[in-house]
Amino acid sequence: MKRTINLGILLLGLLVTSGSVILAAEKVYFPQFELINVHSDYRYSTSKLLKNYVDEQGSFTIVMSQKNDSTLSQLPINQIQELAKAADCPYFLVGDLNRMGETVIISITLYNTSDASQRWKDRLKASSPDDMDPILQKIARQIGTEKKAGADGDIYSVTDYESRQLKQMKSINSFGMALGGTVFMSDAFTEDPFSAGGGIFWLYDARTLLFEIHGQMYFTGNSYMTNISIEAYKPLESLANSFFIGGGLGLGHTSYDSSENNSVFSDPDYTGDGLMLILGGGYIFGRTSSVSLRIHAKYFFGIHNMKGYTGGYYNENPQKKPDKSFPHGLVLNLEIYFGSGGSFF
Repeated sequence: MKRTINLGILLLGLLVTSGSVILAAEKVYFPQFELINVHSDYRYSTSKLLKNYVDEQGSFTIVMSQKNDSTLSQLPINQIQELAKAADCPYFLVGDLNRMGETVIISITLYNTSDASQRWKDRLKASSPDDMDPILQKIARQIGTEKKAGADGDIYSVTDYESRQLKQMKSINSFGMALGGTVFMSDAFTEDPFSAGGGIFWLYDARTLLFEIHGQMYFTGNSYMTNISIEAYKPLESLANSFFIGGGLGLGHTSYDSSENNSVFSDPDYTGDGLMLILGGGYIFGRTSSVSLRIHAKYFFGIHNMKGYTGGYYNENPQKKPDKSFPHGLVLNLEIYFGSGGSFF
C-alpha cells in the first residue's frame, strides 16, 4: 500500500512538472516566411522546420498560419499583430528569405503582441539550401534571448557560408617596420631611462597565431638597447581589428653612458648581454588588409647582469664598480606591415 502511494505521488509530480514545462512555453504567432526571389516550395518547409526547432527548445511554441495560405508576400505588421491577438499569442514572429545572387539572406524579428515593439531580431546568410537547416537551428536556440543567432558557437551547426568566410583569410607572410620608444625600469638607467628608436620584423599570420622575428634598436639619450627576438601572439578575436597577447625570447644588449657626448659607439658606464624574456600585446587594425597597423606594447626582462665601470668600459684602466642585475623595462611601438606571399581573399 505504501509503495502504491509513493508511486502515485511520483506520477503526480511528473504530471505537475510536465504541465509546468508546457505552461512555461509562451506562444508565438508566425505567419510563415516571406519569400523574395526564392521558390515558393521553400515557404512552408522552412517555416515548419523553424517551428519544430523552436518547440523543441521549450521556451516558446509557435502557432503557424495554415499551409494553404499561398501568399508569398508578408502581411503588414498591424494585421499580423491582430492575428496574434486573435490566436492569444503574447508574441509574433516576422521573417523573410531574400535571395541576392547565390546568397539567401534570412531576416527574422520577434515582436511583443501588446504594442508591436521589437523584442529580438537577427540576420544570417546562406550560400546553399543545405545552410537553411543549421541556420534555423541557430535561430531556434537564441530566439528571444540577448544573444544573436550568428554568435551561436555550436560546432555542429556551422553553415557553408561561415566555412567559406573562414577560408577567405589565408596564412600570409608580412614584413614590417616599428617606430617607438622604451622606458628602462632597472637601477642602471634611473638618471635617464628613456630611449627612442625602432626596428624591423617578419610576421607569419597563421590565422589563430602570429609568429614573428623582431630586430630592434633604441639609441637616443643615455640609455641603449638592441635585441633580436622570436615571438608568438594570439589574436583574441577572428576579426579584422583585434587585440592580441603573447610573448617570446630574445638575445639582447643593454648599456648606459652617463657622459654628455654619448652615442651608440661611446664608452658605457654599464653594459651587459644575454637572454631577454618578453611579454606583450596590443591591437591590430586591418588585419585582413594588404597593409596593417598595430599598437604594440612589451615588457622585457634581461636574464643577465650589467657590468659597471667608472669612466667607461673601454678605458685603458677601467675601474670596476658594482654590477647591476636584470635590466628590464617597457617598450611601446607603432608598427606597420605589408602582406606578401599570399592573399586574404
